[in-house]
Amino acid sequence: MVLIWNLEDREAATWVGKLRDHYEKYEDNTPQFRLGLWKQVWQTKEAGELFETPLQSKHFTQLLHADREKIWLRVLSKVSEVVFMFLSQAICAPQSYISMQPAENQAELKKQVYKVLEDEFGPEKPNERVSNRTIFNPFLTCLSKIEYPYKTELIIIKKI
Repeated sequence: MVLIWNLEDREAATWVGKLRDHYEKYEDNTPQFRLGLWKQVWQTKEAGELFETPLQSKHFTQLLHADREKIWLRVLSKVSEVVFMFLSQAICAPQSYISMQPAENQAELKKQVYKVLEDEFGPEKPNERVSNRTIFNPFLTCLSKIEYPYKTELIIIKKI
């Protein structure tokens, strides 16, 4: 089994740290990879009997090219979204601690996110936006001017 986690890299860019400071205050004890609590399950006797321990991990860095709207949408989607079928129609059920916030909290956070981005990159230019909410287009995304740094951790879990 392989577990993959992507986390915005606050050490690679100060503005990313500022973004995370703004949205992480809404976590309200939701489980977070960055806290490392998930590792405790792999330190139990039972895990040692079933899986090779310690777990193997590999670390990578990457840059996501994004415009301001895409960065906001990534903040808005913190944690995950669940898509399920209901009467043959896909329904997206956000399970995000940000999307579950009242509208006024989301609006305030959005202002803070855009302020961090404006302070770092200047005012948004009319031709800067390339996000498309419906269709992901990697060719348009790569035209985005903002490099959004991430750390990726890949955990390899081998059954005994």
